[in-house]
Amino acid sequence: MCNMDHATSAIKRQSLNHSPARTRTRNWLAVFAILLLSSSTLFGEESDLILDESDFWEWLEDLGLPRVADDTFADVYPFGDQVVDANASKLKFSAFIVSEDAKKVAILDPHLVVSSYNKDPASSFKHKTISYRLADLSSYVDEKIRYYNDLKGNRLLNLEPIGLPVPNLVFLSYACKCSGADRNASVCLTLARAFAADMDGQLASFEVLRNKIGTQIYWNIFQMFDDGFISRAEIANAVDQFIVRFPAHDQATKAREMHANLSRMIKEDAEHSTRKRPPSDSSVDRIDELIFLLRDQHGIQSSCPGKCDILDKSLDGPAKELLQIGETARPKLRAIIDDTRLSRAVECRQFTCFSHRVLTIGECARQILSAQ
Repeated sequence: MCNMDHATSAIKRQSLNHSPARTRTRNWLAVFAILLLSSSTLFGEESDLILDESDFWEWLEDLGLPRVADDTFADVYPFGDQVVDANASKLKFSAFIVSEDAKKVAILDPHLVVSSYNKDPASSFKHKTISYRLADLSSYVDEKIRYYNDLKGNRLLNLEPIGLPVPNLVFLSYACKCSGADRNASVCLTLARAFAADMDGQLASFEVLRNKIGTQIYWNIFQMFDDGFISRAEIANAVDQFIVRFPAHDQATKAREMHANLSRMIKEDAEHSTRKRPPSDSSVDRIDELIFLLRDQHGIQSSCPGKCDILDKSLDGPAKELLQIGETARPKLRAIIDDTRLSRAVECRQFTCFSHRVLTIGECARQILSAQ
């Protein structure tokens, strides 16, 4: 309040002898100063500035990440193969096992994503199947600190959408903090700020780091769409949390639109589950059901930039069945080409900026029509 009073007084002290143009310029500058000083009330919770490391830790804990102090740290192998598979070993990554049962395992990975995976290689979700073996966190952190120190000058590694090293280093920093390794936690956090920095070489502020993590968390939401074990309600909750925690983020408007869309679809899911449909084997009823199920259609994209293919040969689902039905399904598919409801197919159009998007049901219909 004291600073705002000074800025307001600056307007009142304008000399009557100054030219009108200069007076107007100074008045506008003073008004801008008042707005800047009062920005904490304009931008909501996100404007609570993170000034130092302790503030950042407090904020990071509020994100609701799993407390990993007692969780298993492991080397994770995609597709359920072990390290003896040369291809699998190249895809290996390290993560915390945060929960596990006979069929599934949930992990917190270096992108700060909590994901569920199958343990059964025979699953239809082959790309969502993993195996793992125990690893040593301390040795892993020491290795990564050396690695990232060597790469600090490589700006190409810090491309959007996710600022590649930044979330990884925050993940390592968080893991060290939870495990009581405070020194390595600080080292990793400083390295994260170095990679998030501008070209002038100065360490990025904690506010810049928070925005980078916000982008990562928004990207995580698109990963959730692609996860067959995560419900629409869980995705909607994650979107809502993003909106609350990052109200001024440049993706916040799109997130609000996504949340409204998902909320409508969740209500429709509930109505559909209780709807009593007349017993019928007619193809018309089957087409209607398949079109409704396009909201659960996944896709495969083999490169970025590229195109998300909902008819990839590795996928089963309503899109492929509608394609097989052929001409009979075309009228109903044409009727939904402008439907903005969301599927579960995620597309990335450009690597060097945030371009992830979820295909709409209308876009799914266009793909099917084009392939018929």
